[in-house]
Amino acid sequence: MAFPRRPGRGGRSSAAPSSFARASSRRRWDALLLFNRALEADPSFALAAFNRASALFSLERFEEAIDVYNIALRRRPDLPDAWYFKGRALLEAGQPQAAAICLEKAIDLRPNFDEALVELERARDEEDAAR
Repeated sequence: MAFPRRPGRGGRSSAAPSSFARASSRRRWDALLLFNRALEADPSFALAAFNRASALFSLERFEEAIDVYNIALRRRPDLPDAWYFKGRALLEAGQPQAAAICLEKAIDLRPNFDEALVELERARDEEDAAR
């Protein structure tokens, strides 16, 4: 499987998972390449898939991030953070109804997941506005 190569300098930062939000664009691309290598070495490594998706999210590559969160969740459906960030990526991609489903799953797995509750409210507001 071929993975994307790091482009030249530049890029935008975004509110993204974990420490990726604070990293420079170059460092985020470096991290993405390392996660790609980890997945090439062990395709069943769900946390590497989660981290790869999070790197993609931080680079605002939301559609790709959603695809990789799906891989992580097929391997480990018990990861509330993966459901949460997939929901956030879906919101950024303009899919509030699908986002709400993922955010509800995150809350089911971690009932006091305050960030997921806030994003769920946002998803429902966006859903209502679209009607």
